[in-house]
Amino acid sequence: ANAGATQAPASQQFLLVVTSSTRTVDDADYRATIADIVGRLAAFQSTVDGVTGPVFQQIADPMKAPPEAGLVSPDRTTVRIVARVPGDGTVVTNRLATAPQLVDSIRGAHPEYGVHVLNGTLTNGEISELINGGLDKSLLLTIPLTFGILLVAFGAVVAALIPLILAVTALLAAFGILALYSQNVAAVSPYANQLVVLIGLAVAVDYSLFMVTRFRTARRRQRGHAGPPVPVRVMA
Repeated sequence: ANAGATQAPASQQFLLVVTSSTRTVDDADYRATIADIVGRLAAFQSTVDGVTGPVFQQIADPMKAPPEAGLVSPDRTTVRIVARVPGDGTVVTNRLATAPQLVDSIRGAHPEYGVHVLNGTLTNGEISELINGGLDKSLLLTIPLTFGILLVAFGAVVAALIPLILAVTALLAAFGILALYSQNVAAVSPYANQLVVLIGLAVAVDYSLFMVTRFRTARRRQRGHAGPPVPVRVMA
């Protein structure tokens, strides 16, 4: 690469796919719909760091783009509207914070058309919401079920509660450290929360079972829990 070349400003692609099962782009209504969607994208603004400006730049209108751009499908029922979101990292995330509401408004205004979005930031947000939402629901089932299994295994409420208390405190500490890392160092995978829950519950329950089992085995063998060795004075 040329060292003196000017580096392009950071940005992220935003792709909106519009499709119809009954019309083609040769239909006047379809063209009016595309024009309305492009206008909504161009007018959409957000405020980042106190500065308000357009969210989308370099919007490519499929009705005005040359055929070789490939923005219209061969059967002319589907089009792609391509745009760029300036910035990177948290800047893009903040710019696109209300983009889902924009897409919902487009779908509501044109219910007879299929509207689909392809964007890395929005997709990651949806995946994270799906995973974390499912994780919260699974914990509501997992923790009571784990307590029931431990209660059967230990035969005592206190003994069954100890592993769960260890697990919950470990999970809270791990989530706190993970949040600090993601906010101050680098973003983490949405699957990290699931990994924390799996390891936290597994280690807490496993070690509790191990310690209680060893203690009960020792008691059965009448070894008990020996205290510190008593010093013996040797007479000269």
